[in-house]
Formats: sequence, structure tokens, C-alpha cells
Amino acid sequence: MRASTGSGKSLGRPWRAIALAVMLAGCAVPPTPFQPATSPDGDGYTVTQLEANRFRLSFSGNMSTPHQTVDDNLLYLAAQVALRNDADWFVISRSSADKDTVYPTFAEPPTFFAGAGGWVGPVGGGVATDFNNPQSSWNETATILLSRGKKPTSDPNAYDARDLASHLAPLIKRGQVPGPY
Repeated sequence: MRASTGSGKSLGRPWRAIALAVMLAGCAVPPTPFQPATSPDGDGYTVTQLEANRFRLSFSGNMSTPHQTVDDNLLYLAAQVALRNDADWFVISRSSADKDTVYPTFAEPPTFFAGAGGWVGPVGGGVATDFNNPQSSWNETATILLSRGKKPTSDPNAYDARDLASHLAPLIKRGQVPGPY
């Protein structure tokens, strides 16, 4: 039997929307914090030293992590790598951002009815895909080249490591997994 408002009207679709909202709220996860990835394809950061002064960095966020947060975390990571390697500034020689979008699929709750002979059983329901609410996660990668001395003012891809780290530090939400950066 379908839920009723008491006036004989069925709740139908609004009930489904409320049930879906409750279900999705229970599945919510916090944004990926600034911490090392715990697996090769995991969320968080990775650092690979390519040469004495060249590093490849990446930061992957989950579907709750905004693109801007992924970008800020990667830049903060670059500043930390530069500072830990006694560099004053760094230049981003290559970068990329990848967006992975999924369209949630969920099971619709069954509708109920009373059948002949007092039998009650589920009827309906199924699987639906929510094309109106895509969920995206971001992965950014950068190759940086570390340098000492005064940062060149003419290169828009050059960053002062100390200045950048101090400006981004208040935005960084650190995780529970300890990391070197």
C-alpha cells in the first residue's frame, strides 16, 4: 500500500525524492584532505623526484572535493616540496587537470499494494540513473623545476615558495594520515 496523506492522496514521487535525499545524505563523504595517497590510484597527493631539482606532483580529490581545492592543494604541495629541498622558487613546466564524471545510479524503492486474499507484496521499483546530478572528481598533475635566488618576475609560471605557502596555508585541510609535506 502506498503512503497516504490522510486525505486519500498518495505521496508517490515526493516520497521518492525525500527517500533519495536521505539515502544520498547518508553516503556523503568529506572532501579529500591534504595527505599522501595511500594507494597508487588513491585520493591525496603523490611526489616523484625525476631529477635533482625536478619533481612530478599530483593531487587527486574525491567527488566531494571542489576543483579549486584540488588546485590549491597541488600548489601548496609544490611550495612545500620546494622549501624542503632548499629552493626559493619553482616553475611549473607542465601541468594537467583531469575530470572524472559519473552519473549516480540508484535503486528506486518498491511500491506496495494489497493483493487478493490478503497477500501484500512489493511491485515496481527498479534502477534509475540521475542524469541531472553528475558527480565529478578531479586529479591534477604538475612537473616543477626548483631554483634558488630571486624569482624571475617575467615568468607567470614561476612561484615564490615561501610567499605561496604562507598564502595557501590557511586554506589547507590536513588529513589524519601523516605525510612528509
